Amino acid sequence: MTGAATDERSVRRVEAFCDERLGKSVVRCGDHPGFIANRIGTFFVEVAIEEALSSGLPIETVDAICGPPMGFPKTGVFGLLDLVGLDLFLNVGRSLRQALPPTDDLHRITCAAPLLEWLVSEGRLGRKAPAGGFYRQVEDGGVRTREVLDIATRRFRPQGSGLSQELQQAGRDPKALLALTGPCGTLAQRVLLRTLRYAASLVPDVSDRLDDVDLAMRLGYNWRWGPFELVDQLGSDWVMAALEREGLTVPALIAAAAGQPLYRHTVDAVETLTVGGRYRRVAGRPGVLRLADIKRGSRPLIENRSAALWDLGDGVLDFEICTKSNAIDQDVFVLLQEACDLIGDGQGPFRAMVIYSDAGNFAAGADLRQFATLVEAQQWGDLEAFARAGQAAIRRLKELPFPVVSAVAGAALGGGCELALHSTAVQAHAEVIIGLVEVGVGIVPAWGGCTEMLHRCAEREGAPGGPMPAVMQVFNTIGTATTATSAADARRKGFLRDTDHVSMNRDRLLTDAKALALSLVGAARPATPAFMHLPGPGGCQTLLGALDGLAAAGKATPHDMVVCRELARVLTGGETDPAVETPDAAVLELEVQAAMKLFRTEGTLARIRHLLETGRTLRN
Repeated sequence: MTGAATDERSVRRVEAFCDERLGKSVVRCGDHPGFIANRIGTFFVEVAIEEALSSGLPIETVDAICGPPMGFPKTGVFGLLDLVGLDLFLNVGRSLRQALPPTDDLHRITCAAPLLEWLVSEGRLGRKAPAGGFYRQVEDGGVRTREVLDIATRRFRPQGSGLSQELQQAGRDPKALLALTGPCGTLAQRVLLRTLRYAASLVPDVSDRLDDVDLAMRLGYNWRWGPFELVDQLGSDWVMAALEREGLTVPALIAAAAGQPLYRHTVDAVETLTVGGRYRRVAGRPGVLRLADIKRGSRPLIENRSAALWDLGDGVLDFEICTKSNAIDQDVFVLLQEACDLIGDGQGPFRAMVIYSDAGNFAAGADLRQFATLVEAQQWGDLEAFARAGQAAIRRLKELPFPVVSAVAGAALGGGCELALHSTAVQAHAEVIIGLVEVGVGIVPAWGGCTEMLHRCAEREGAPGGPMPAVMQVFNTIGTATTATSAADARRKGFLRDTDHVSMNRDRLLTDAKALALSLVGAARPATPAFMHLPGPGGCQTLLGALDGLAAAGKATPHDMVVCRELARVLTGGETDPAVETPDAAVLELEVQAAMKLFRTEGTLARIRHLLETGRTLRN
């Protein structure tokens, strides 16, 4: 806590340490109970409980409403309570009520605590307790099922999906959610309006900066939008009219907006509204480069529907993937090739390139919908062209006369991992998830992933001699769809090199990647054609012997066996002579042949369909 006598330089040093060394964003706020996130978050949870009890809606439906459609995590409210612990949340609520003035709106919520007290007295503390909380796992005859508490009867019953057709149609759009009629729409409006009103009433006491309040809620509660960003999603005029319609007092901030947005975007700045009705510029963090700021004040050099190329200044360009989940489709490769052509020999106005986007994921793999469409139509020529185009574009990154730095954060899976593997260097967020997960789809990495991992494992310092150790390590890594769950883990598993860099704070990733790219200008050299010693058919039989053991033990499905046989053939070099070095080009060709063979199997198509239907991401 700072005071009038606190040395501002000391405060900044602490902030810099938290930011750059610990990877934590620092939000300055007033010295009030709960500060920002716990003050607003606790109110939101208790309001949701109160409205749930009033509505009579099932718990899983309330969680479906108070989750992704509002821009909140899929745990919703009751799932969140189970996660943090009901006893802990109960104590947080008691502590806040003891410290807050009696005029605070939290004191008006009286029905949440008795329900929580009863559950705690029954030993139902949430996930950490065998008895569960609002949800619990039960096992009968070796089959595990999930049950949910019926609040009215205080008994457990089998859990339903909670997602009605109207909630599915609302998707992740708060406006569409609040437009619903009936109990779901009513609960959504009541919860969100009361929460937004409460957040607005705390300005300027907890903080006079709306962007800091929003940041605290995004980071502290993993909200997609903070409360004031949500007000702008809905429209401040709509929020004010809805509050008046519900008989709720309109906070000064919402009244001051008078229909204007709380955030105002200009060519060179972002501004937020004050309670006095004036806009104030949002101060950028020193030393932090944001792609959003670049995009607001400029246009891309080139773009298509899936990617764009931006000028970061100092001769560095940023290649941004713009698809859903940053999935890689054919248009991504088209623009990647055009970007490389534009930079040329790196001796012109542009000297380096970074691959980065503000999206949550670096790249969650290939576009499975595009794969499924081509497979179902049996357009094998187009599918092979896609595979070869991807391999050519990604492998080109190793041969460029200028540096390419992949700035990876979130998930870098499948093709996203292959992009990173072939870059000159990687600037990774400390909490990145990265791996080659293609076998989970029913194929093998075909954009150079197998080839590059073989080199990395064979050339690693202290690696055993001979061709088999590296092959076996890569077979185990790719064959089990192993992912690394941090940058440190990625180094151990070979997805990152010792020379790659790590950013502790996600917000500094682009800044750090640009600096790394500039430091490599002049040092990057085109890769020479590479060769490796591979064990050939004998090594393949060794791998298949181990695979047969897994199948006999029931640890591999029949289609797992089909996929891993093809993987084993690729990694051992097919029919290569172990006494002769195998060129990379031969292994790359085996990658494409194996992928195309597997695409023609019903098992692979079934896996792709299942992943598309469930919306799952392949992560171990």
